[in-house]
Amino acid sequence: MNDSTRQQPYFAVAQPIWVSGKRTELNSLCLFGTSFKGENAVLTIAANSFYRVFLNGQFIAHGPARGAHGYYRVDTIPLPSKAGDNTLLLEVAGYNCRSFYSLETPAFVQAEISANGTILKATGRNQDFKAGINPTRLQKVIRFSYQRAFSEIYRLDKNFQELCQSLDFPESPWERCPEVNLQPRNVGYPTYGEVLAKPFEFGTFVLDENRKPYRDRQMTNDFLKIFPMDQLEANPSDLVSRFAYAVKPQEEFKDGRLTEGQYAAYVLDYAYTGFIKFEVEAETDCVLDIIFDEVDLRGEKKPGEPANIAYWRNSTANIVDYTLAKGTHAHLSFEPYTAKFIKVIARKGAFKVKKLSLVKYENPDVAFSLTCEDKRFEDIAKAAIRTFKHNAVDVLTDCPSRERAGWLCDSSFTAQTEKLLTGLNKVETNFLENYACHPKTLPNLPEGMIAMCYPAEVVLAGEFIPNWSLWYLVELYQNFIRSNDRRLAEISREKVDGLLAFFRKLENSDGLLENLPGWIFVEWSKANDRSFVTGVNYPSNMLYALALESIGKLYGDQSLQDKANAIREEIRRQSFNGTFFEDNRLRKDGKLEVTGHTTETCQYYAFFTNTATPETYPELWKTMQAQFGPTRNPQTTHPNVHKSNAFIGNYLRLILLAQNGLMEQLGNECIDYFHKMAKTTGTLWEHDAIGGSLDHGFASFCINLLVEYLSGYQGVDEATKTIRCAPSKCALDCTITIPFAEGSLTFARKDGKITMETKGGYKIAVKN
Repeated sequence: MNDSTRQQPYFAVAQPIWVSGKRTELNSLCLFGTSFKGENAVLTIAANSFYRVFLNGQFIAHGPARGAHGYYRVDTIPLPSKAGDNTLLLEVAGYNCRSFYSLETPAFVQAEISANGTILKATGRNQDFKAGINPTRLQKVIRFSYQRAFSEIYRLDKNFQELCQSLDFPESPWERCPEVNLQPRNVGYPTYGEVLAKPFEFGTFVLDENRKPYRDRQMTNDFLKIFPMDQLEANPSDLVSRFAYAVKPQEEFKDGRLTEGQYAAYVLDYAYTGFIKFEVEAETDCVLDIIFDEVDLRGEKKPGEPANIAYWRNSTANIVDYTLAKGTHAHLSFEPYTAKFIKVIARKGAFKVKKLSLVKYENPDVAFSLTCEDKRFEDIAKAAIRTFKHNAVDVLTDCPSRERAGWLCDSSFTAQTEKLLTGLNKVETNFLENYACHPKTLPNLPEGMIAMCYPAEVVLAGEFIPNWSLWYLVELYQNFIRSNDRRLAEISREKVDGLLAFFRKLENSDGLLENLPGWIFVEWSKANDRSFVTGVNYPSNMLYALALESIGKLYGDQSLQDKANAIREEIRRQSFNGTFFEDNRLRKDGKLEVTGHTTETCQYYAFFTNTATPETYPELWKTMQAQFGPTRNPQTTHPNVHKSNAFIGNYLRLILLAQNGLMEQLGNECIDYFHKMAKTTGTLWEHDAIGGSLDHGFASFCINLLVEYLSGYQGVDEATKTIRCAPSKCALDCTITIPFAEGSLTFARKDGKITMETKGGYKIAVKN
């Protein structure tokens, strides 16, 4: 992958280092500090797993952008340093465990500070940097989730800002680490705006001895590389998960003061992703816990009923624990989390909460805007933008909370949103470049197969999703169409060839995939049941045809396109029962026999992949359009056809409505489906009801559909600078600005009159 590494001398002097003997320890938490003189200096840094930077006690940055196995991305960070003395502290975590979020590769940090062409300080040079084990954070703790690494427990005997400024921490010897392959960051640096949490509830709590402590699979699954429960230094979750709460009058919560046995609940305007920050005046030595979630789980809110902030709801340990010495403290979490509701719990002692906030961690590149006289569309658009910003910092992620994982399939949708909102696909480029650098083989993956999410270290035996690798092939072609850049296609050729060879081995005599290995993922619904996906699964084969067609077009291979058409024809012959496409057939005595399994999602796959069209299956199309959808009652309407869920059936449905010009229905269904999400959390969800992630990257794709409904905008050809539009039948007053690689379009409708203004030499082609 020589092209993708783009090696250059990022560092003039610095070498990678770590505290001696600690590079491969689980949850290796270290500090590296230095002082220097130099105004407006620049920090150049690479690290593994994650770092954050403090200058003169103030938080500056969190990173890095993630790379593939053996590749590390370099950040260049301007420092608002002063002419006199400055102190810089690097807080770095090397997790060294398996997760969906980071790699199990040895820890290191490589950093240098420069000003006016002079290297002021550099790791690995003499004693430029002091190194030591982080004394403020416990190492042996529970994991945050199955998908992410370790939770956070702090022991602060003084204000952390003082430590950042004084660099007064125990020093340890450091060792030089092997040289690493470096890559540019490529994506923009995140924004760190701060949002204030407001108190809305005060009360008391007691330990309910009858409740069992929170337990989840990540606490006992040794494959993940965890600390055994009997070796934990502390586990506050065991207590906090058993607390029972009682509401007290809000006026008793004076000056933010909490004493042992009391709590205060806070709320942000929306669910945000970032670092939870507090300022506290500890009147005594004290213990406080901060728990949080995206939602208050109370259904119908009753007077006197405490807010239900269930920090384990999403199979996460949404808890940060602090033991504080008497005095003033300010701190923010090391890891980014997602929260709308936050509860501060006084387990011991007394303290005053001076301020509680969240420092946002967001994509900086959104240049899109939308206003509309129907504020419901504005609400959904703002929620989609917020969701995208949270899920597109360095790679395209599924959710910024439970996983922060770069999942295939999700990325295919979120990448389309990135193009609409930013005019470019910088984050998708990083994401696909990481896959290009993905090792040829990973443990427990069959030859030719790629990880279902990446960069990640999650491959249990058989834990891969063949369908997601098909979406990868589709996305590579989509990326080329959006960008008119063949670089990713060329550096990804080895992965493409490996996947094609993998699937060829699974084709039966009819040319269809049969008995796919791994986790066969069609959708979060009945369509995923084992009995529906075994044998010859037709949605998987429909996707296989689309993937082959996409790769055939990408590389100019007509034989792959012909093969795709042959697969579609065979699916039509086998799967369609005269009314619906059935989901699978099973082989018995050498012959494929029908199962009768039928799902709504299978019908959407058929039309989305061009296995069916409204012209070739008009009755099915009418049924799908008029009788299916999220509001269908499967008890009374087509009870033998199992209902779809959000991911991905309902989204495929909306795409099909747009593709076939059913704009009024598209607008109405978007309102029905998404507005409740936008009003509840200000973000868009993984499922069609509260459950799982409530801030899911692929869901931001709905803004592409809204824009098409409101304006008729269908995309841009960057090669010819041609904007594709269809006549819009929507009558709503609105103004939409869409950025492009080298310009923009502003669409406006006022009192029925439409104006379209372009910048950068783009022209408009209206499709009738």
